[in-house]
Amino acid sequence: MFMENIYATFYQGIIMIVFVSSTYQDLENYRRVVESSLRMSGYDFNGMEHFGSQNNPSLKVCLDAVGRSDAFVGILGMKYGSSPTGRVLSYTEREYNFAYSLHRPIYMFLIDEDEARIRPTDFETDSNKIGRLRRFKEKVRNRHTISRFYSEDNLAWLILASLRIEENRIMEME
Repeated sequence: MFMENIYATFYQGIIMIVFVSSTYQDLENYRRVVESSLRMSGYDFNGMEHFGSQNNPSLKVCLDAVGRSDAFVGILGMKYGSSPTGRVLSYTEREYNFAYSLHRPIYMFLIDEDEARIRPTDFETDSNKIGRLRRFKEKVRNRHTISRFYSEDNLAWLILASLRIEENRIMEME
């Protein structure tokens, strides 16, 4: 059934909704370039920047947004991110897990630690979160073919190319 929705998105002129998940402070510029690229290419960007103030807990708001999206893009840098109060897993990992449980198409992008310019403030310093981030990245690498990015423009290009590859794959299934 979900493939039918994706089919409708690609072939009936419906704008595909792409949920973009990542930590924010360290990847803010990346997110801005990705949002602009997606919108200019005819996709609808769905992400935390547009949640606004709501009468629901943050976790419900972000998971509802994942549920309303046609595809999930995860961007992992060098920070694990914040977690809902009283919880261990970060918002980013929870969003990913939810998209995975919904069988959404998932495209994961990991920062290239050797090629990207990473500011000292963009590294995780909490030893527990460092371990969680390492395990999260390992889970993602085991489940998906990932791409590594080294700049904002490179990331945007990789995301658009991945979405186009998916569109072509679906067209070939006809």
